[in-house]
Amino acid sequence: MEAESLEDRVALLENEMQALRGLPDRVTSLETQMVQFRAEVRAEFSATRKELREEFREALRSEVNGLETKVAKIDSKIDELRAELRGEMRPFKDELWAQMRALHEDTIARIALINRG
Repeated sequence: MEAESLEDRVALLENEMQALRGLPDRVTSLETQMVQFRAEVRAEFSATRKELREEFREALRSEVNGLETKVAKIDSKIDELRAELRGEMRPFKDELWAQMRALHEDTIARIALINRG
């Protein structure tokens, strides 16, 4: 292998340096693109988070409305059962009052009998 002349070596280095001269501009361009990409990604993530929050709120609102409807139905059923129970208890109450009046009258009569001697 023959040793290259100094001129050939310098020419080769100049050619290689010529190709590398545009490198700083390319790196600056790449840096600008990266900054732009980060801004776009940040904006997209923010938009995605906002959409997810809205979807979650809507789903939660729907679930709460469904539960409120179920609670209202349960409250209505409880009111019906209370009314039914009161209706069923009314005859027992009337009977109890009648027994209490009879016992009271009996007690009064016995006290009167004891007082007569």
